Parts: sequence; structure tokens; C-alpha cells
Amino acid sequence: MTIQALGLGSGLDINTLVEGIVDAQRIPTTARLDAEENVLTTQISSFGEIRSAVSTLESSLSSLNSPTLFNTRSAISSDENVLTATASSIADNGTFDIEVTQLARTQSLATTAFSSANDVVGTGTLNIAFGTTVYDEGTDTYTSFTENTSTQSISIAIDSTNNTLSGIRDAINNSNSNVQASLVNDGSGFRLLLSSTQTGAENSLEVSVVDDDANNIDTSGLSQLAFNASATNAVQTVAAQDAQLTVNGLDVTRSDNLISGVIEGVTLNINSTNVGSVTNLTIEQDTDTINERVEDFIVAYNELRALTSALTDFDAESQQGGILLGDSTVRSLNSQLRGILTDVVSELENTNFRTFSEIGITTNSSTGQLNFNASTFNAALSASTDNVISLLATSATTTDSDITFLGSSDATVAGTYDIDITQVATQGVFQGSSVLPADFSATPLVIDADNDTFSIRVNDVLSNTISLTQASYNDGDALALEIQTQINADEKLSSVGASVSVSYDSANSRFDITSTAFGSSSSIDIVTVDTNTAADLGFSVSSGTDGVDVAGTINGIAAEGRGQFLSALNSSGDTAGIRLLSTAATAGPQGSITFVRGLADRLESLSTTLLSSNGLIANKTSSLQSQLDIIDEERADLTFRTDELEARLIAQFSQTDGLVASFNNTASFLE
Repeated sequence: MTIQALGLGSGLDINTLVEGIVDAQRIPTTARLDAEENVLTTQISSFGEIRSAVSTLESSLSSLNSPTLFNTRSAISSDENVLTATASSIADNGTFDIEVTQLARTQSLATTAFSSANDVVGTGTLNIAFGTTVYDEGTDTYTSFTENTSTQSISIAIDSTNNTLSGIRDAINNSNSNVQASLVNDGSGFRLLLSSTQTGAENSLEVSVVDDDANNIDTSGLSQLAFNASATNAVQTVAAQDAQLTVNGLDVTRSDNLISGVIEGVTLNINSTNVGSVTNLTIEQDTDTINERVEDFIVAYNELRALTSALTDFDAESQQGGILLGDSTVRSLNSQLRGILTDVVSELENTNFRTFSEIGITTNSSTGQLNFNASTFNAALSASTDNVISLLATSATTTDSDITFLGSSDATVAGTYDIDITQVATQGVFQGSSVLPADFSATPLVIDADNDTFSIRVNDVLSNTISLTQASYNDGDALALEIQTQINADEKLSSVGASVSVSYDSANSRFDITSTAFGSSSSIDIVTVDTNTAADLGFSVSSGTDGVDVAGTINGIAAEGRGQFLSALNSSGDTAGIRLLSTAATAGPQGSITFVRGLADRLESLSTTLLSSNGLIANKTSSLQSQLDIIDEERADLTFRTDELEARLIAQFSQTDGLVASFNNTASFLE
């Protein structure tokens, strides 16, 4: 007789049997966890795509939320071969007729020909000054040279180490001056060509030498380079000249072909002349750029809308839903965006435009995507740019011209708030003594070495010694201007932006020095002055009257004043972050400010909130990640339980196998 059982006693494979039992427990659970993990991972990836799309939307809204965009100007030239132009936001719209009769040029001088670039020229000192030259090339007549003191002249030592033609070229170029030197082989030999790096008649070159051969004007040695009233050994190949043009019939002369300041906010770039004709330059609002920014927003929103639709739609034919079908986070996101798109800006009551649809941005009712009608939008811009700005961007209007809105913060709430100035900002001022002549024309004030210096502290910055131009002044205003000019030219003061205005008070026969800054940091003090200066100008060593900061309330809440700037504190409720400039001369109520958060601003603010670390998307992603973490824990628990089961089964089968083996041995014995 033989007893049959599992294990060694029966000859069966215990490991295979155990694995089968364990797999029956593990595989269904693993499949479920894999499926759940796949869904969660895909959802996290999908929210990553949504985050990216919202970020793109936020970027597209930042420019629409800036009034600067709507102040951009385009400059359109009817002939760009003659001129091109750029316009800044301060340029006014208009059309200008421009005739260019002469381009600005740099002067060029050429030496006589040398057989080699290594030919020795001479030694000595080479001096180059910059200014206006009166010279007739046809008759080789050098009439005069007037130095331009605003450009530093140069002096270069020429010795045995750099006395060749190429050595002199390198020495000039290494001087880092406004001269460019080069060698040109014109077929007859090598010539040293000197050119001013600056265009304009006042930037021509005067070349003089101190020649070691003791003759500074002959045609040998270093004096071969001379071009001045005493010697014109170098040849003028190009004369320096200014640009000349007319703008709407007005004659204009400039030293450069890049011209600013003729038309406010416009820089002209002159390329060629058009003598006898005109080129039209049109300055207008840059609607193309504005339209491009609106279209960027439309595209970004539609891409976000298409993405969320694809992730949440249900396909009736395949009976398959998107990975985020029914997701409350996506529903909330779309709902908040739609709410702003269809909202009305209540603060724009009695204006032409209060909604997106009124400026050509409409929503397709079936797809939820945006449509843009550029014609409607441009018509709205033409009708009222300010209204369109208020509809889209953060903006504010004030009812008093002495109050200017400067900015806000994310915490500022739209609304109308009263402004009350309780203290006007003032400037630091020093009033001199009444010692000036009652009649300057009858009794001129002579400034000489005895009364021409003093030092001053402006806004707590100490000047160097101020030196006045020595002269006889028969006009109090002229002397006041001289004092003002020399103070403002001081290096220590100008380097920190400290400056003053000086006025002549004829009624009190004195000078008043006033800081251009406002507020408690504005001050004027005379620090040092000699006896004669004090007696003649009325400047004694003493402190003036310091300025005070503006003070006031916004919406009845005390604001912080600094100079002329009034700021609502961050703890000021709805007005938190409002910044104003007050130029009021007297204290009292200053009307009100109406602060508007446009639709683009609201959308950008919503986008920022959605993308924040504790925003809707981050919270949802965090929740999904937590579920993934739970799955990891379940996997670890499953592994632990199946390992325990496997160990228990092996132990049980092994014990049974031992019994079977023992029974088989007994059976064999009995047999």
C-alpha cells in the first residue's frame, strides 16, 4: 500500500503550487492598482498640460493689462530710402513733410603716400583737437578753427617704438579717442587716413605736431601729418558737415543723421537726401501691435478651452469619456474664466464700452471659444482709446488735476475713493540776506577772486567748492542763473541727482536757493563761505528751511507721505497699494479717484491665482499625487501580505510533505 500526498512524499512540485496560490491572490489586486495608477498618472499629466496652457494665457494677458501697449506709436515713412523713424509713447499723432538737403558726415584727412606701412615718419608729439574748421579745398585756404571744448583733445607721444606709419596708426587707435586711423593703399602708395568718429561740422580735426626735427610745419618728419592754420600737409578728403533738413518748412540742422528732439517723442534716421521733394512721415497709434497682442490672448484662451474640452468630453460613438470627464476642478476653472469673459465693468458706467463683446471679442456659444473682430476693435480704439484701456487694463481717473494716479497693488479693490490733502509737500529753501544792489544796471556786482567761491549741502549731500564765473553782472537774474548753473554742475551733487533752482528776489534784494526735491529729505545749507562772498551775495554759513512730506487720507484712511508721493498702506483695506502724486499748493479735499480693474487684469489675476502654489491646479495635482502615494502604500502592503502567504504555504506544505514521507516509510516497513 502507498499513501499519496503533496510534497516530496508524493513527488509533486510544491513551489509551483505555492506560486499559483499566491498569484491568485496578487494578480487581481495588482491589476487594479496598475489601472488606478495609470488613470492618476494620466490625470496628473493632463493637469500639467492645463497648467502650461494657463501660464501661456497669463503671459498673453500681461501686455493687454498694461496701458503702455495702447500708447505705442508707429512711424511710417513714405520713402525709407530717405529716412526711417521710431516713435515713443509720448509722440503725438500727425503727418510731417520732410526734405533732406544734406547728410551729416565725418571729416577724413589723408597723408601723402608712403612706399610701405613700415616707413618711418618721424618723432615728437602728435596733437589732435576737435572743432569747427573753415577750409576751402579748392584753394587750400585754411581760414579758422574753433575748438569744441565738449570733446577732449588728445596728445600722443611718437618715439622710436611707434614712429612708423603703422605704428602711428596703432598709437592713435589705442588712445581710445574720437579718431579712427587706418592705412589705405590707393595705388600710389600707403596713406594714413584719419577720420573723426563723430559726424557734424563741429567734430572736424585739427592736427598739429611738436616735431623733434624742430620744424612743425614742413613736409618732413612728423609734421607731414599737420592739418591746421599753419600747415595743411595732410589732405582733406571728406569735409565734416551737419545734417540739414526741413520739417514742415522749418529749417533743422543737426550734427548727426540720427535726429531726436525735432518732433517730440520721434527719432529720425536720415539715410539720403531728397532735394526738391518731400518724404511724408506719419505718426499714428500702432494698432497692428495692439491687434497682435489681442490675437495672442484669443489664441491662448482658445487653446486652453480646446484642451479642457478634449479632456472632459464624452464620445457617444465610442462610449469613451475624456480622462477628466466630470472633474470638478476643470469645471470650476472654466466657469471662473467664462464669468470674467461675460462680465460687465461696473465702474465704466456712462461710457461706450463695458464688455468684451462691445469691442469685438465674442464667445462662440457652441464651442466656448473666442472670436475676434478686428474692425470692431479698431473702431472702438479710434472712438475712445482711454475707454478701451479702462475696459482691459488696470487704470484710474482723478477728478482733480493736482492728483495723479501712479499705481496700485494686487490687493487694491476697484472703486471710487475720496482724496484729502492735510499737508502739502514743500521744498527745502535757503533765503540769502538782503544785500544785493537795488538796481543791478546802475550798480553791477563784480564777481572776482575775492568773492567767487562757497560750498553748499543739498539734500544732505555736500558739494565741492562752487566757483562762479568771474565777471561784472548787471542783471540779478543772470547772476542767479550763473549760481544755479555752477551748483548743478558740481560732480558730487549731480552724481546723486541733487539739484537746485536759484531765483533773484528783486523786492527783497536777495537770492533764494530752492532744492528741486520735495519732502523731509529736501534741504539747503550753506557750509563754507568767505567774508567777501557773504557780504556781496548774502550767503552766510547757516541752514535753510527744510521741506516737509505730503500728508493726507485716501478713503478716510491716513496714507503714507514721502515727498509729493502719497501711498495707501498695505493694511488700508480696499485702497491698499494705491500710489498718488500730489502737486496741490494748498491743503484740503482734492476730489476723488476711481480705480478700475479691467477684464484683462481680472483674467490675468485669475490665471496667477490658478497657477499659485495653493491654487486650484496645484491643490488638485497634490490630491492626485496623494492618491498615488496611497497606491504605493497598497503595493507595499500587498507585497508584505503575499510574502507572508507564500512563507506560510511553504511551511505548511513542507510539514505535510514530511508526514507523507514518514507514512510512506511506515507503509514500506509494514509491506
